[in-house]
Amino acid sequence: MSMKRYDNPGFDSSPEDLNMTQLKRNSITTVSPADMIVNDTKAAGHVNKAVAVKNAMKTYSGAAKPVLNNFSMTVEEGTIYSLLGSSGCGKTTILSCIVGLRKIDGGKIYVFGAMPGTKESGVPGRRVGYMPQDICLYPEFTIKEALQYFGIIYGLTSAEIEEKQDFLIKFLDLPQRDRTVGTLSGGQKRRVSFACALIHEPQLLILGGCGSIIERKHLELPLPISFYSAHHRHNYDTLHRGSKTITQNIVLKLCKNDSMVMQNTAQPDDVVAQAIDEVSFQSKRRLSVSQNQNGTSTNPHAKLQKSMSSLSVLSTRSTYYKRKQSVIENVRDDLWMSTYRLRALIMRNTVLLMRNVKFLLFILALPCLQMINTCLTIGNDPTDLRIGVVNMDADCTNYTLNLNCEGDEPSAAFLSCHYLDLLPNKTLSLINFESEDLALAEVQKGDLWGYIKFPANYSQAIFDRVLSGGDPSNETLEGSLISFEMDMTSKQIAETIRTEFFFTYQKYIMSLFELCNYDPKVGKIPLDFQEPVYGTVNTNFREFIAPSSILAILFFFPLISGAVSYISDKKNGTLDRTLVAGVQTVEILAAYFVTEGAVLLIQTALIFIIMTLVFSIQVHGPIFWAFVLAALIGFSGLSLGFMISTMCTEEVQAVLLALGTYFPNMLLAGMVWPLEGIPIFLQYVALLVPCNLACESMRSMTTRGWGLTHIRVWPGFASTLAWICVYWILTIVIHRTIAKK
Repeated sequence: MSMKRYDNPGFDSSPEDLNMTQLKRNSITTVSPADMIVNDTKAAGHVNKAVAVKNAMKTYSGAAKPVLNNFSMTVEEGTIYSLLGSSGCGKTTILSCIVGLRKIDGGKIYVFGAMPGTKESGVPGRRVGYMPQDICLYPEFTIKEALQYFGIIYGLTSAEIEEKQDFLIKFLDLPQRDRTVGTLSGGQKRRVSFACALIHEPQLLILGGCGSIIERKHLELPLPISFYSAHHRHNYDTLHRGSKTITQNIVLKLCKNDSMVMQNTAQPDDVVAQAIDEVSFQSKRRLSVSQNQNGTSTNPHAKLQKSMSSLSVLSTRSTYYKRKQSVIENVRDDLWMSTYRLRALIMRNTVLLMRNVKFLLFILALPCLQMINTCLTIGNDPTDLRIGVVNMDADCTNYTLNLNCEGDEPSAAFLSCHYLDLLPNKTLSLINFESEDLALAEVQKGDLWGYIKFPANYSQAIFDRVLSGGDPSNETLEGSLISFEMDMTSKQIAETIRTEFFFTYQKYIMSLFELCNYDPKVGKIPLDFQEPVYGTVNTNFREFIAPSSILAILFFFPLISGAVSYISDKKNGTLDRTLVAGVQTVEILAAYFVTEGAVLLIQTALIFIIMTLVFSIQVHGPIFWAFVLAALIGFSGLSLGFMISTMCTEEVQAVLLALGTYFPNMLLAGMVWPLEGIPIFLQYVALLVPCNLACESMRSMTTRGWGLTHIRVWPGFASTLAWICVYWILTIVIHRTIAKK
């Protein structure tokens, strides 16, 4: 088949030059593109090429076959290039590699003569406009906010954003700018997505599935980009099948009467073959500017084109002829753009939070509810513990204590009743039984925690033992013993019962001496516990666990919140679209730190208010530094959430991983039980747990009153800051590693 040469500034090869060996309707043999001159960093032969791909190879992990196998393509500047192929043939993969989201395994890709990801290519960044196949916009945004978001990311001023908003809303027939994206129809959403890709006047426009929104007037947009230009253009189409290029640089007849004809129902082979059969090389009409016989432009946007062309051309030229800047100027410009992008990201996160008021209130209230639940359920002394009483000594109904301390034969009665009266009735609930067998049966059924038994003639025996002053007989010793039978399955309850019986017994013996006019100190156990150096005599378990509970709560909830937010952004495609705009991973993390950090500070303040004012748990040390440490732990959890989210594709995966880290962190940090109670080797392992040293620091400040400079306090701050840095570094490394796959 012979074909005439088609004269066009953007296409400088005849069909014979393509070395095409065979063209049939159902079988199109591959052609080889011209050899490309490539270097490691920049392809000098492709400076005028918008995109050049040479022998690209890409295989996903776990895949049997490569998705890209020696794939090559070239896109000239000022052209429309359509990429055709069946589902799963690699179209999205090659586009993601071109915009810098993924890395190819082999071959070369050049955008504007440089590899994607380099500063020379400007991709990702301002030189590319990217509209994914899906909508990839935040449904909570209004049209105005969506355009502002991308405009700020690309470094446009407020005046420029406003001007382009007005034009794009009118040009694309968009609804009112205060309409939220989530309330728009499918076509309107796609046009908003299209507007976001155009707002910064990119030199390269990459559209996915855009046929339904491209109309005749859209091809007349006066922007100096590869998709839209004021020069002659033609369509280059590449058909994928089996991961190989089947057709390259063939002019297709996809334009008729200056309008796109989309072959949605035809197979790719049929589309190409039909286009080759019907293509006319005699003439080619302009797609952007129509002229009458007098040479006068009839473009409906001619006035706008005239006003914008100078600005657009200057913008384009500045990219190619920009003078070499100094290191200081480059750093200054990078910081300026980074500040712009950070501002846009913070605005995005703030709007998303404020548009979900119920969710915001929920995440503020949930840690507070957990703190209240912890203080109400953990650390309180057990009460109303049922204890059986088998009293063979006396009937305590309406008893009167009878003591005769004088004379040769002193006597006593109802001393067992006196001891029972001294027991705290708030903690212990005493139930009388006639026999020991009945009491034991109730313990075995689980209705009692134990029972106490007084032997017959107990009152006289204990009286003789206490006041004898000499060597009591064996009968006296046996008769003065009180026996206990207990259910020891609950250590906390058993220890509470034993403690109450022990201290009450000491008080009971001292009272006997006092009733007989003896010095009660004689009956005191010769152990003297002074006032505590730290804490109080009646310290309960709540004061031990409350400081660590603050850290556990503030570590876990930001972890979940950060991971779910990041994964949701990634699943919706909005994260990729943001990255293509030139936003760095560090900037995304920093923006989340600002917005999530503000929520975290409110959560921390509310928790401290609940702990100190509601439950009267005092902070004896500097409360400011205690607050700072709690907030740092929250930031540490948030950072871990980001690291987890880079490895997960679904929210449930992140939640399960978070739960998997929560319990080891809580237990090995000594939040629930002292570390001195775990094996020695685990005590060393526990030093690697993020909250370990911080937990000790928090307890030292709240209960001991130590300051920041104390040796048991400042390591908690240092380790927490170190973990935050480690999480950030790992997040960036993992993100870059995954991007290469």
